[in-house]
Amino acid sequence: MDFAPKALNRAGTRGRISYSALALVALFSLWYLVIARSTASQGLRGDFTSSYMGASLVREGRLKQLYDYRTQSDWWRSHASRERVLVPYVRPPYYALIESPLAALPLPTLFLVNISVLTLLLLGCWFWFAQQLGDEAVVFGSLFLPSVLGIVSGQDCVLMLVFAVISYHLHSRGRDRWAGVVLALALYKYHLLLLVGPAVPLLAAAPPDEEHAFDAAAKEL
Repeated sequence: MDFAPKALNRAGTRGRISYSALALVALFSLWYLVIARSTASQGLRGDFTSSYMGASLVREGRLKQLYDYRTQSDWWRSHASRERVLVPYVRPPYYALIESPLAALPLPTLFLVNISVLTLLLLGCWFWFAQQLGDEAVVFGSLFLPSVLGIVSGQDCVLMLVFAVISYHLHSRGRDRWAGVVLALALYKYHLLLLVGPAVPLLAAAPPDEEHAFDAAAKEL
């Protein structure tokens, strides 16, 4: 199997993934489906439901009671699980305000939509790996279990990967200012951004224009 990484495709032509690499990605994906079936129910009872609770309380006009323990406990017992301990909503209020329109959907429906959208984004990142970096990148990318566990747990860590990929792509096209701006958007969860592979070498070798754009966007955020 030839896993030699390709140079970044600057001409816009598409690379081709080998059948052996595709088979490995498919094998890993089947394994992830097995894991997802056994863990997705836990994701619906944890942080995702807690975030939904905050959005739902804001949507119901109870912003002032957002951090009231009794209010959260009552909501949790009526909407989530009576058996599972309350996962309190502790994020800043603007998180709940931004997410409040999503609470128009029922909790199980929104969880399914969240999993579907994040899965498509992850597949898009894998596709970019295959097209621009070659077989080795897509195989190792698909082998990275935390991205899948984050999806089935209702976490948004895949978005950090999306920001990093877009920034890396812009950087490879010479659009360093925009690359810095896009990467700075991921700072809303900076601790997860540090775990994303493409972000580290990109920051380490960033040209001055990109560094300035990153700094400016980060200060605004």
